[in-house]
Parts: sequence; structure tokens; C-alpha cells
Amino acid sequence: MAGEAVTAMIVVADAGDNPLADRREDREAAAAREKKAKVAKLNSQTANAMEARTTPDAAAKQLAKVALGSASSKAAASSKASAPPAAAPSRAPAASASRPIEQYPTGVVGVSSEFSSSDNSARQLLGRPAVYPKAGSSVRAWSPVPREGEDREWVRLLFRTAVEPSSVTVYQSFNPGSLVEVRAATEVGGEGGEASDWATIWRGERYNTDPHRQPSDALELKVSPGTLPVRAIELVLDTTGWSDAFWSEPPPPSEIDSVRLVGTPASLSPPPPHPFVTLQPSETESAFAERARKVERSAGLKGRPIAASGAALDGEMRMRGAK
Repeated sequence: MAGEAVTAMIVVADAGDNPLADRREDREAAAAREKKAKVAKLNSQTANAMEARTTPDAAAKQLAKVALGSASSKAAASSKASAPPAAAPSRAPAASASRPIEQYPTGVVGVSSEFSSSDNSARQLLGRPAVYPKAGSSVRAWSPVPREGEDREWVRLLFRTAVEPSSVTVYQSFNPGSLVEVRAATEVGGEGGEASDWATIWRGERYNTDPHRQPSDALELKVSPGTLPVRAIELVLDTTGWSDAFWSEPPPPSEIDSVRLVGTPASLSPPPPHPFVTLQPSETESAFAERARKVERSAGLKGRPIAASGAALDGEMRMRGAK
């Protein structure tokens, strides 16, 4: 009986109803929870301490950054105030609006001689070439008539615009080679341009008797830079040896078709007013200019430059067919 009781007690113990074991487990669990709580508290305290230390550092850095930015702004403002004012953006110089122009005579200032007042007259020189590049005698080109005792014949032509010349081209449409001099002037003065300040821009020798000459040509003369503005051109022909019978015997006279003037437009001061004549209310500018010239000629004022405006040249113009 006693043995069975002992066995029964052992069996009950193995079934887990040992109060001593339960109390030991409770103490261990409580100790573990307490330790865990202490560790958590310690971690929390450590984290709070680190955060408290980091926040002042960040704030200090932020304050330092703001202070540095303010100092930089003040330095930049001070530098800008002390620096010289910025120069305005430079612009490239504008290209010159004046370009070389090509023009032909618009008026006859004067002529030493001409075959007639229509055919082969000086007015045949106005406008573009009417004969060249064809060759041969034509009534649409100027041909002078040698004067007794003279071996030079000339014609003076006016152009609409004064230019700083680069070239002058003389179109010789028949028997070229009599041209020996080209002169130029800025303004036209006196009767037939006699009082003008003419300057020679080319001089050569006649070759109208050369058997190898061309039947017609365009003699282009280059003008040196720096030449005074040109508005009038004078052509001088050497008529030595021209036959009295003219076209019937050699050497025949030379015929010139036209003249081309190339250059950059020049700025000229307006011509002085007519000192002795007053424009009337009902008088046109061209009529006034003509009357002024007559008064000045009669008063012996031939040396005064004549204002050769476009309107005043209308009387010199004429139709030349294709010109």
C-alpha cells in the first residue's frame, strides 16, 4: 500500500502541479520583465540625451548659416555699390547706308562745239549709252566740230548726285582714241562751267590713228581714293588731224556715246543763296534759278557757283529713245 502511495505521488508531480516550480518561474519572469524595463528606460534616456544635444548643434549651425548668408549679401551689396557702373552693351557700328551708285549724265553744262543742235549734239550724251557696244557713226552720239585754230574740243556734263568717285567710264562708239583728258568738279560755276574748280583725274595720248584700235570701246578710268566729291565731268578731245571733209576722209572724227560715273554718294552743304534775287510767290524754283543766272551774268558775277538742282536741269534733258 505504501509503495503504491509513493508511486502515485510521483505520477502527480510529473503531471505539472508542483507549486515550487511555479513560484520559481514567476520570479524569473518578473526579473526578466524588470531587466527589460530597465533596458528600455536606459535606451529612452540615452536617446533623449542625444536628441537634446543634437538640437542645439543643428540650431547653431542654422544660425551660423543664416549669419553667413546675411554677411555674403551685405558684402555683395557693398561690392556692387562701390563698383563702377556697368557699361551699356556695346553695339557693333552700323554699316554705312551709302553704297556705290552708278549714274549717267543728266545735263549739259557747256560744250565747245557740236555737229548740230540735235544730231551728234552734246545732248546725245545724256542718259545711258544708245549706240555702244555697237560701233559706227550714229546721230545718237556726240561729235564735235574742230574750231579754227583750236586742237582741243570739250564737253561738260552734270550728274544728279555728287559722289566720291571710284571710276569714270567713257563710251566711245566710233573711231575711239581722241580723248586725252578727263576733268572733274564738285560744283558748276560761271557761264558753261568756265569758273568751276576743275581737277584733272586722267590724262593720256590720242591713238585715233592707230590701225589696230578697236572700232568702239568703253574706256574705264579708275579714280584714286580721296578725290574730292564729283558732280560734273569734262571730256577733252584732241582733234589734231581731223579731216575738214569729216566723215568722207580719214581720219574721221571720234564720237562719244555716254559717260558713266560710279561712286559713293557724298554729303555737300547746300549752295549759297542768290544774294541779289528774291523768289517771287508765284515763281517756280526752275524759273527763279534761270532768272537769277541772268541777273548774275548781267552783273558780272560769273564766278559764283550755280545751284544746279534737278529741277533746273529739266531744260537740259531730252528723250533719247532707248536711253
